[in-house]
Amino acid sequence: MTELLIIVLDELKPAFVLSPDETDIFYLGGREFKDTGIRTIVGFYDWLRTDEKEVIGVRLTIFDEELDYLVPELARPNYVQEIIDSVGVEIFFTDERQYNPDYSDDQDFMDNRIYQSADGGLAISFDAEYAIESLKANQALTLANYDEKAMEKPL
Repeated sequence: MTELLIIVLDELKPAFVLSPDETDIFYLGGREFKDTGIRTIVGFYDWLRTDEKEVIGVRLTIFDEELDYLVPELARPNYVQEIIDSVGVEIFFTDERQYNPDYSDDQDFMDNRIYQSADGGLAISFDAEYAIESLKANQALTLANYDEKAMEKPL
């Protein structure tokens, strides 16, 4: 089964949840995130890798012109950069920003869901099949595992 990486775009740094499959609602840090219902193919994405092939981020290029409005919303945190020459964003997981373009060209698509919390927080999911081992090995990242009981609505 493919694991999905859900990236929560918090203000200071991203948070990560590994999910075994697509979910409509998840909870993290006492916040409820609901799927916004965007069901089109959002775009394609590339895992951003260093010369050592360590995943340090993800680039999302938006396909659907009706979703262009998402770019400034997704690019609010300082670790997210708007892509100047196309419609999309690069989300960096650590302070590292130098990636090797030759190792960062997956052009994968699907499994993108956009989630939103009541306080306006955004999260986005990605199929992590080609990046999961690097993500798990990265000591700088804390990956929360999806657990149905842990993800239930807090009392």
